[in-house]
Amino acid sequence: MPIRITGMNSGLDTEAIIEAMVSAYSAKTDKYKKAQTKVTYKQDAWKALNTKVYSLYSSVSNLRFSTAYNMKKTSVSDATKASVVASSTAVTGTQSLKIKSLATAGYLTGAKLDAATTEKTKLGNLGTGITDSATINVKVGSDSKAITFDADETVSTVIDKLKSAGLNANYDQANQRIFVSSEKSGKENDFTLTASNQEGLNLLANLGLMTSTAADRDTYNTKAGMVNHSVVDGATVIDSGEWDTLQTAITDVQSMIIDRKDLQTSKATAESEATVISKKIDSINASNEVVKKYIDTIDDPALSESDKDVLNDKLTAEIKKLSKEGVVDLTAYGLEESATESDIKAKLQSGDITKDDIQTIYDNAKATVGDETSGLTADLTAKRNTIDNLTTSIETFDATIESVELNGYKVVDLFGENVWLQKDEATLFNQAKQDITTAAQYVDGTLQMPGTGTSEEDRAVKIDGADAVIDLNGAKFTSSSNSFSINGLTIQAKAVTAENEAITLTTDTDVDGLYDKIKDFFSEYNSVINEMNKLYNADAAKGYEPLTDDEKAEMSDKEVEKWEQKIREAILRRDGTLGDLINVMTTSMMKSYEDGNGNTYSLGSFGIQTLGFMNAAKNEQYAYHIDGDPDDSSSSGSADKLRAAITSDPDSVINFMKQLTSGLYSAIDNKMKSSSISSAFTVYNDKEMEKEQTSYKELIDKWTQRVTDMEDKYYKQFAAMESALAKMQSNSSSVTSLLG
Repeated sequence: MPIRITGMNSGLDTEAIIEAMVSAYSAKTDKYKKAQTKVTYKQDAWKALNTKVYSLYSSVSNLRFSTAYNMKKTSVSDATKASVVASSTAVTGTQSLKIKSLATAGYLTGAKLDAATTEKTKLGNLGTGITDSATINVKVGSDSKAITFDADETVSTVIDKLKSAGLNANYDQANQRIFVSSEKSGKENDFTLTASNQEGLNLLANLGLMTSTAADRDTYNTKAGMVNHSVVDGATVIDSGEWDTLQTAITDVQSMIIDRKDLQTSKATAESEATVISKKIDSINASNEVVKKYIDTIDDPALSESDKDVLNDKLTAEIKKLSKEGVVDLTAYGLEESATESDIKAKLQSGDITKDDIQTIYDNAKATVGDETSGLTADLTAKRNTIDNLTTSIETFDATIESVELNGYKVVDLFGENVWLQKDEATLFNQAKQDITTAAQYVDGTLQMPGTGTSEEDRAVKIDGADAVIDLNGAKFTSSSNSFSINGLTIQAKAVTAENEAITLTTDTDVDGLYDKIKDFFSEYNSVINEMNKLYNADAAKGYEPLTDDEKAEMSDKEVEKWEQKIREAILRRDGTLGDLINVMTTSMMKSYEDGNGNTYSLGSFGIQTLGFMNAAKNEQYAYHIDGDPDDSSSSGSADKLRAAITSDPDSVINFMKQLTSGLYSAIDNKMKSSSISSAFTVYNDKEMEKEQTSYKELIDKWTQRVTDMEDKYYKQFAAMESALAKMQSNSSSVTSLLG
């Protein structure tokens, strides 16, 4: 803005004069600014209200279907031994539960170590120590991992490496024991620690992590019985005849194992292919079932609109699926090949895809299914035969391998695994000698057998991981955890039942849950309808107009805030759009519906009603109250008809609520449809208001520029006058000077 110095010669307050001269134009600008502000206030009010209406609309959308009310509850006769949660698919009735065992995680409590042992103790200094590389095998479930240690590593390193192998591990120095456990419970998640060489064996012994079972001890005794009494340079000697027999057996078994692995690979491939084929057959048949059900059901006069909508949704999905499989040509129905499910559903609802068209789709699909499943079924049968043959062959190999022995002694490591089958002959021979020597030392007392110390503190104790086992209605179920999901019930086992004890599980409609769901719906509805009523019946803001900047400058911030709040509160007073929305929603809620058996129900049938205009609080005339609701002081003293109806006949309540919410959904949906003046999912004229905003902005810009133009014009005129006066005063001074 240019700097203007005015009134120097005339002495006039030029700015005030010009401001007065353009005031009419400025008033026009202020008028449009105030109108624009009102539109902004109205947009803000509608946006806030629309959010609440849309939230109600979304909630009501779910309540139109039976799945929203499939609420079940299961009571347990002994809650100390089991807890049960029922889903909507749970079967109503009574069931018998026996808990045979609980799931446990594999848990190894190490033998007590020397008091001086810490996490920093080196493995070479622990117990008898190790001098060479020590390898142990950690097996968790079906996964095995070899871990190698050297003499300079510490107890802390052992703990860290066990953790990295998938176990929980800890050294409790206060109790001088190492504790190892599975991360998950169950037999399939159990673990074992085994030595892969002599140093590994020494390491496990030094760490107090060696355990033995009765079977282990039998193996040691068997091996000890094979010891040749002559020992040369500390190595046990096996005579040549025994060694030749062992060598031949190893060669035979190695060959069999290679063949067995090939069979296992072929079997796994066949099983995978069979699963794919089976799923494909099921998928094709499922599609035809959906199409056939639509044809047979859609014209049923008893079918509700909501159920028709569900059928339309399912059929739409299957038509889309069949189009991808080449069974249905979407272009025949005026659709592109890339048409979405929404496009297809629109064609169904408009009648462009007729029932005859659907029959044709079914016939074509059926023909395709007949040809395809015939071949698939034959393939599936062939695959299953192959699997059976492979299984038999593998079992034969297993039996043959198990029979390979040497004088009753099978060459194994100290914990019964056939690791020798994968080693070279020199290693096999040395391992066999070492196993026999160690076993003999255990038997004659030179070495202490693992897990058999002189006191309980000297022993390592292993609890094997085990599955939980329950008996439900006479059928056995197992789980790696104590949780079972069976036919809609989630059962949490807590304690084992006695031998002849049974827990009773009783599943029925969750009366409280269903009651609360209906109550929550009315709570949300009441909140929205009361808000709408409050806005529609707001006190008039007569005499209040949006403030200009000059008007705000003359008031305090608090005064400005209260002034604007008064206008905002009244901005939707007697709004026609709001009035129409209130009317369609309240009318929808007043309707009665038939249950298909000649009975007619309304909200009043279940003790749900408004308080009436005389008794209701201000702006709450359309709010509904549930008789007997303990949280509602207005109706808590009345008989609870709703709860009684849910208890005695839940199907009637659910059927009525589905129809009621479907009607309310349709009423709101019609108001939320896109039009030339409103967007989709919007109950007010948002597009029209945006146009008003644009129009006012253009008018404000236009009149603001006009004020500026007029001000410039008048300032130029006054500037010319000031210049003329200056010149005249200069001439007058010259004349006076000459006459002097």
